[in-house]
Amino acid sequence: LLDILAAHQKQFVQRMNSSIEKRIGRSTTKLFYDVTNFYFEIERPDEDEEVDGEMVKGLRQRGVSKENRKEPIVQVGLFLDDNGIPVTAEAFPGNTLDQATLRPALKKSLAGLDFERYVLVADRGMCSVKNACALVDDGQGYLVSKSIRKTAAEEREWILSEEGYIRTSEDFRYKSRIVTRR
Repeated sequence: LLDILAAHQKQFVQRMNSSIEKRIGRSTTKLFYDVTNFYFEIERPDEDEEVDGEMVKGLRQRGVSKENRKEPIVQVGLFLDDNGIPVTAEAFPGNTLDQATLRPALKKSLAGLDFERYVLVADRGMCSVKNACALVDDGQGYLVSKSIRKTAAEEREWILSEEGYIRTSEDFRYKSRIVTRR
């Protein structure tokens, strides 16, 4: 049964999304993306195998477990819409870095869902030049959080300066700027 579901994953996701759109509506002006992993109580990782003449990496691999486990894990990337409703998910080998999942997930998971322009919202684990360029090249926007402690001194100084903040409520304020990077 799982083989059948996997073979028709794209059709299931398209059907699920069209049903959600018809019944309750779907807002995809913002798409949220994050990655987590699951461990398996097995001793060895999966072997790579040949599928249709192509070598495919086994999913259960040793990697950085979010639970600090030593067993093989699988990485799973999940897209949510503005309302927190799942759009699609994609599995990756356990030794795949979080940021290395985004571009393949965008290409494989969102292709064919006919989403117009969106802003991808993600945590700092997705922050890379390649990911930002892929989104911009596709005409999309992005918003990625970043650690203040791990930021260059000049940028940290701008963030911590009270000047330029716009307060929208007692406990929320923001400021922005455009930085040209090459």
